[in-house]
Amino acid sequence: LDPQGSPIDLIEASDGFYTKTYLQVSSEGEAKPLNLPADCDVVGYLAGHLLLTLRKDWNRANQSYPSGALVAVKLNKGVLGQAQCLFAPQAGQSVEGVETTRHFVAATLLDNVSGSLKAWRLQQGQWQPAEVPELPLEGAGVLEFADQPWGGDVLYIAASSFLSPLTLYTLDLQRQEWCVMRRQPAQFDPDGLGVQQLHAVSADDERIPYYHVGNGEPNAPALVYAYGGFGVPELPHYLGSIGKYWLEEGNAFVLANIRGGGEFGPRWHQAAQGISKHKSVDDLLAVVHDLSERGMSSPKHIGLQGGSNG
Repeated sequence: LDPQGSPIDLIEASDGFYTKTYLQVSSEGEAKPLNLPADCDVVGYLAGHLLLTLRKDWNRANQSYPSGALVAVKLNKGVLGQAQCLFAPQAGQSVEGVETTRHFVAATLLDNVSGSLKAWRLQQGQWQPAEVPELPLEGAGVLEFADQPWGGDVLYIAASSFLSPLTLYTLDLQRQEWCVMRRQPAQFDPDGLGVQQLHAVSADDERIPYYHVGNGEPNAPALVYAYGGFGVPELPHYLGSIGKYWLEEGNAFVLANIRGGGEFGPRWHQAAQGISKHKSVDDLLAVVHDLSERGMSSPKHIGLQGGSNG
């Protein structure tokens, strides 16, 4: 849906988890394939531009757009025109979510596995960065678009951290104002608890980040959670019942950001696919060994947890 004009009809024809063909349906009912990379994702449409996220480098018209980038490309009756890179992730960064308002494109980003927000506006035919006020969230946290805006420039964003309850905000991009709509009641006492982001070194020397949440006591029982698949990142989130029935008892929680997930974009996912899938396990073992070497826990006090792929 384009708040500035007519909506477009697209068909997404997938032949695998990560490859697809996009087709635009004309007013006459004809479905015309769009000349897009087979492994990109269409994540929005605004002011006549398709918004794409790339899984691999895209080379076209003597221009190169890097893997993980957010790109706007002009669309006119099934024909792609000029493209512009809105955001090219640096080391440790990735695009998490994309949303459009009446005048803005907004994206939630991960920077070293912590959330942030950027926005852009079309001016004189070029997408320009827009000012975004800093989110009033303490410590490493995560942002998520909670609803699709329509007809205005207000975003609805859910935000939380390990120790801060989930909060629903509105952000008016025109007024540059955050407003709290509703906050989840606190479910545990965070007094005395701290959050550290640490790094372990995996078998192939890759640095693997992980979060440790606890009271800092040495050799504490630690629950280590990992997922590591399908390009899905594991992010800081309010711990709720874990806080009440585990952290308040003096124990620790660890979130391991192993490869196979999407914490650092397509590269992090692709590093542990296929014959390299064992790297997810290598990374998890590295985190466990690192906890032990730091004296934060010990093997007989460490439990591992994961769901589905995890």
